[in-house]
Amino acid sequence: MVGSMRGGYFPQYPHHDNLPDPEIRTFITNFYHATDQPGSDELWISYFTPDAHVVIGGDVGHGEQEIRELRQRMWTTVRERRHTVKKAFPAIFQDPADVRGDECELMLFGEVNLETTDGQSLVVPWAGHAVVKKEVDAVTKEWKFTQYQVWMQNS
Repeated sequence: MVGSMRGGYFPQYPHHDNLPDPEIRTFITNFYHATDQPGSDELWISYFTPDAHVVIGGDVGHGEQEIRELRQRMWTTVRERRHTVKKAFPAIFQDPADVRGDECELMLFGEVNLETTDGQSLVVPWAGHAVVKKEVDAVTKEWKFTQYQVWMQNS
């Protein structure tokens, strides 16, 4: 029966669901803290690789300058935001023999409490997909997003 099915019914499953590095937990926590700080634009941008692809709702940024512009647009109608990250589901989709521990995919979900510039208070559920990679340069080794996409539920 399975052999006769065609189409996209057979998803890829992770080889294991453990984080390759516990520092990813700190990276995620610090990222969402920076996300909620209106004056932390450059810090927020530093969480992405220079060629990262970011989609938040209907807004898109590819590369450092577009991500910077996206970040600035995030605050045009929002006075304050506070994320709650409820769960993160890590996975590695590489063959276990090829895993070097320098890349991981995450599905995340939570909610964000917003206060808009016109005084409205909103609670918006969201889900996200991220690919993080350990970037290594002459001085540091740190996790960065190569891809980050967030879907928000409109009430």
